Amino acid sequence: MSEEGGIHGAIYPHNEQYMDNLVQGTTENFKDLVAVQDRLVVVDFYAEWCGPCAAIAPIMDELAKKYVNITIVKVDVDKNGDIVRQAPYNIRSIPQLFFIKDGEVKDKLTGVQSLDSISAVIDPLC
Repeated sequence: MSEEGGIHGAIYPHNEQYMDNLVQGTTENFKDLVAVQDRLVVVDFYAEWCGPCAAIAPIMDELAKKYVNITIVKVDVDKNGDIVRQAPYNIRSIPQLFFIKDGEVKDKLTGVQSLDSISAVIDPLC
């Protein structure tokens, strides 16, 4: 997914290869990506212009490597306004992470977070 505006765009310039559990969420595929699955889904709402979002991008890469049994869905808020405005998300600040299991939001974090603080939310949910 290295096309313009994809995961390897400005927000992920450091990715050397695509990870199967790190996907771009869009209005078209979002419902399927967060539907009831046998794994935890972490949704990262971000924007290309957002400095804190760029700061958390390498941490999301590390999470994708560390937790191969979860799915990380990146959603660009500027390109996917319908998702951003719908409940239970109602995004007002970014970056914002939602932790979804069994089709339900279990937790959320707002702002730049460390690998350890995000892992502390993921570990009990896995």
